[in-house]
Amino acid sequence: MRSFDGKISIDDFIYLCKYYGNVIYDLEVIKENYYKLLNKEEKQTIDSSLDALLSSLEDIKIKYDIKEFFDRENTGFDIRFAIFDVKHLQDYKDKYLHSEIEDFFKPIFTKTFEIEEKCKPIASKIWQQELSDVTNFNNKNYGFLVYKITERSNTNFLSFRKYLTDVKSRRLSTTYINPNDTKTFFEYKSDYGLIYKLTPKNFLGGCVNDAYSTEYPTIKDEYTFAKSNASISDNKKIYSIFEDGEQQVFSGLEFKYGKDYATQTITPKRMELRSDKEHYNEVVLDYLNSKPCAVFYFYYGHKFITSCNMAELKSISEYYNVPIVAINRLENCDLKNLSGEMKGYISKSLANMVDIKIENYFSNEIDEKNSKVFNAIIKNNPETKEQLNETLKSIDYEMKDNDCIQDL
Repeated sequence: MRSFDGKISIDDFIYLCKYYGNVIYDLEVIKENYYKLLNKEEKQTIDSSLDALLSSLEDIKIKYDIKEFFDRENTGFDIRFAIFDVKHLQDYKDKYLHSEIEDFFKPIFTKTFEIEEKCKPIASKIWQQELSDVTNFNNKNYGFLVYKITERSNTNFLSFRKYLTDVKSRRLSTTYINPNDTKTFFEYKSDYGLIYKLTPKNFLGGCVNDAYSTEYPTIKDEYTFAKSNASISDNKKIYSIFEDGEQQVFSGLEFKYGKDYATQTITPKRMELRSDKEHYNEVVLDYLNSKPCAVFYFYYGHKFITSCNMAELKSISEYYNVPIVAINRLENCDLKNLSGEMKGYISKSLANMVDIKIENYFSNEIDEKNSKVFNAIIKNNPETKEQLNETLKSIDYEMKDNDCIQDL
């Protein structure tokens, strides 16, 4: 559980206020959206916890004469509106909170730590019920936790396996995706990876944006502990979302970059309510207690339109003995009004099968050649490599000779 080690700095205080507000919003979302899924004891836990937090919120409003500081559409409750008006509190020239301010807020934050710890099993239960079963996958309705395999491991599964073996990491940073939000970590670097299950043993926390998670001792090829909020704070444990002996996982990378922070009360609906879909979210799992349940890859309108090497995906599937899930990123998109980003992904995928020169994967337009190939594949809907080749020949293109393309 989070705890205090020393005096509260101004930076700690800003973080704690944001964290406190996130926990309140998390619990409100649980009560408004998942209450029917809970048993009697769990309902009582959510009710009493929320009542306690809202009561402390009223105390803060009264003491500091704060009329309103809610912004649910973007960030949920955000007490920082009060903090940034330093006249309410003190000048930023001081490193630490004045003692009378710390004495008032410290019990409120300590109670929030206890509530988060008490409600974490309920959030975990909700995630388990809401995440989709890979054996009953439906492109129109799903929710998965995914981890991208990228050139961080040289975009090669053998190298990736060695990376996972050599790096004794406990932190597994995944992204929650659904048909309306498929943005992921390493968005531009890969279109495939692994799907993981969430369990009570591996759930560490999550954030509607990048949680900037890191761990200590410092892990090779990961964000270093030296760049984390915890490394420069007297209160390292307020940033901790996992501890096992010396191994700890923290949320928050340098205050000036930290947009949001992980909580252990977050749920899928809370992720879906976020307004900032331009950035990916983060759900942190304990790698030691996590196993992939499927390999996934993104395609664009048709399963052949992907930048992934299908032969490699099959080798990963066989290694883990898990199925391959093909996710159509255009399922909820208007094909006549695609974003420049999606057009770029399509161009990159088409270059996998035909010799099309791409000067800019992320341009705002699919050029005439790309449109011709894309539309022909969508129209003819080939199911085999041979049928795909015939489709391409019908528009005067020759399919590349490689093992990236396999029969569906």
